[in-house]
Amino acid sequence: MKKGVMILAGSAVLILAYMNFSSLSGAKLISYQEVKPIRSEFILKVSSTGVIQPENKIVISSPVPGRIDEVLVGDGESVKKGQILAWMSSQERAAMMDSISTQKLSQSQVKEFTEMYKPTPILAPEGGQVLMRGAARGQSVGLDTALFELNDRLIFISNLDETDLGKIVVGQSARVKIDAYPENWFEAKVKRIGHQSTSTNNITTYPVTLEPQAEMDLVLRSGMSISVEHILLDKPNTLLLPSWIAGGKQNTQVNLMVKKGSDASESQSENRVVKLGLSNGEFVTVEGALSENDIVLMQQLEPLKSSKTGFGLFRRQ
Repeated sequence: MKKGVMILAGSAVLILAYMNFSSLSGAKLISYQEVKPIRSEFILKVSSTGVIQPENKIVISSPVPGRIDEVLVGDGESVKKGQILAWMSSQERAAMMDSISTQKLSQSQVKEFTEMYKPTPILAPEGGQVLMRGAARGQSVGLDTALFELNDRLIFISNLDETDLGKIVVGQSARVKIDAYPENWFEAKVKRIGHQSTSTNNITTYPVTLEPQAEMDLVLRSGMSISVEHILLDKPNTLLLPSWIAGGKQNTQVNLMVKKGSDASESQSENRVVKLGLSNGEFVTVEGALSENDIVLMQQLEPLKSSKTGFGLFRRQ
């Protein structure tokens, strides 16, 4: 019986010693991280990707079946309204010209025939840039043959996620970066918001048309990829704190330990209820009870250094 009591007593001592050692080795020491509010521009934005494409694209087809005699413009060239892009012959004229070429006719006879059956001009209905030239000299064409594609000007199309569509309004500012010119950002404004969605990999997007706000002396091409930042809010000279202080929340109130100035000690700090506003994921706006001269003290736990003392079997030297 006594032997059993002694074993129980010894076990209790071991358990207490282990608990004491675990407590010492796992203890934490509270320190403070100083966070100073900054005054800067606060931007709330929605990001998306997109593409450059023509605002209006005109497809020019052959007016009659026949054959192309001459092409006067190439891809990328600027043309004016009414400019002749190419000459073509109708099927009848093409057959006649082929027949003449096989006969021994004088120059005056050839001229007479060509005066009677003149070629058909292909005209530009509007001014713009040649996006595509589908015609070549000697090519046979039908009524559905696309000879040229013209655009009046290039614009930005932002493919916006449906969850962000409600934040966008006509006239809203945006910044556009063209992947081919990553060092530059270009100002733009929302001109139209599309009504027809597109679904890719179960992600639904809507096209938002952006109008450039200045002429760009860059070589832009239809189909170029872009990155877009839709500016929902731009507040200059705003007092900001890191968003992690609010735990990712916005439009909330938090209790903060604050000291006035870097010369003040932690003992001179006070608890304040600080009102926070909008967050952009990186910063949150300060709406009151804090100035840029204040310093916020955020508690952080640090592991306590191992103690050299103990008792029982766990005493350290």
